[in-house]
This record gives sequence, C-alpha cells and structure tokens, in this order.
Amino acid sequence: KGKDQRTSLMIKNLPTNMTKENISSLLNEICKIDYLYIPTNNKDRILGFAFVNVENYKDILKLYDALNSKNVNNKKVEICYSKKQGVNSLVKSFGKELCSSEQGMVY
Repeated sequence: KGKDQRTSLMIKNLPTNMTKENISSLLNEICKIDYLYIPTNNKDRILGFAFVNVENYKDILKLYDALNSKNVNNKKVEICYSKKQGVNSLVKSFGKELCSSEQGMVY
C-alpha cells in the first residue's frame, strides 16, 4: 500500500515518420503493454504522441528509464502520466481500435 500503481502514460514528441507498428514494437521490447492509442492525421501519419497502458505498474519505471529524454530518430521523447488511468478509461476516451488481443496488438 502507498505505492503509486498508475499504469497509463502519455508519450510525447514521437517522430512523425514512425509507423504504428514501429512504436508498438519499440514499446513491447521494453515491457508488456495492453493498450496503445496512436492518433494519426487523415494521411495516416502519426501526430507525434501516444497513450499506452502497461500490464504491470512496476513496468512504468522501466519504460520511463528506457525512453524519457532519449533520442528516437533525432527527437527527444517525453513521458508523463496520462490523466486517464487504466485500460477501461483509455478505451472509453479513445476507443478499442488499438487494444491488445490474444493475438497481439490490433490496428
């Protein structure tokens, strides 16, 4: 008790030339995620930010240490807690189109 158990993050300043698949692979190499939302424009180009939920709150630090203030394709990535916390809250806000499934991430 008393430990921060938030699991949802906003990742900012992602390179807009990355694909949804690139971002998903990058995050899944670091820890297990169970939700990922990556907004795109009408040409399917990412807008430079994403919302992610990790399966275990203990993985937040792992993801933070791996990516925050690090250069990804010459852009300094920033990570902060999302105002919306948990898979259900993210689904309610952004939809299910990027929820994980038994087969992996579904786009």
